[in-house]
Amino acid sequence: ITGTVLAVGAPNSTKDGRKVMCCIVLSDTLGLVRLYPIRWQDGVKQWSVIKASVTKSSKDSRLESFRVRGDVATCGNVSSRDDKAAMLDDCVWEGDGDPIQAMNSERLSIVVVKPAGCVGSKLMPRTDSLDDDDDDDPWFMPQRAYPMKPYLIWNGATGVQHETHVCAQEFYYAMQKNAEHPHRIFENAHIGDPDWNHWIVLGNINSRRNVWVLPAIHRQKKTKETTVINFDQDHGKFAGWPYCNEAAVRALFVDRQRRLFTIEDI
Repeated sequence: ITGTVLAVGAPNSTKDGRKVMCCIVLSDTLGLVRLYPIRWQDGVKQWSVIKASVTKSSKDSRLESFRVRGDVATCGNVSSRDDKAAMLDDCVWEGDGDPIQAMNSERLSIVVVKPAGCVGSKLMPRTDSLDDDDDDDPWFMPQRAYPMKPYLIWNGATGVQHETHVCAQEFYYAMQKNAEHPHRIFENAHIGDPDWNHWIVLGNINSRRNVWVLPAIHRQKKTKETTVINFDQDHGKFAGWPYCNEAAVRALFVDRQRRLFTIEDI
């Protein structure tokens, strides 16, 4: 899979003690997909263009989820403000009803939303926090090692309000760097500022499919300038991109699995 990284989640601890992340990638051929496990050594960053060999996992049946095999290669990045805005706008879900309810109904696990109106925020004390005594990479703390959980309060186009846990890597790292002033993470993201546009990338949890988390909050200051799109939006993309149905994904795998994929279950 080759694509642009739209979101990187904060680390979580696995049962064998590893600290790993997942990322959401926008691919021309597959649309929005989830790659895991991502290690800190992989150097995966938001807006990087990455390439990885992947397989399907027998432990995660979500259509968009893929397990990484081996190293992840970075082969570029998106730097233009206009290209970023255009790419995010292309991904915004524009169906009827509330986006979370619609994704649950359609059994999809990734969605990009442009909230209606201003967004709010709050910090909640974590009741299940754990000490993290790893001396090898003490800065790379798992989410459960933090005493607070950040939440974004946002409305969909139909007015349904959501309070979603922000699990973005940048937010958790900022909480560690600003432990004395944790609310600054929201100030830095211009949460509540009506002069800024926000796009949010959401994904559900494998073990609880109706629970959604937020691994990225993109923001740009509003401007009256006309957006200039510098990349080809249509090349190599399928109908319904980046949200596709199961039949479309099956068809892609049938064409490509010998060259790119090992399919364990689909």
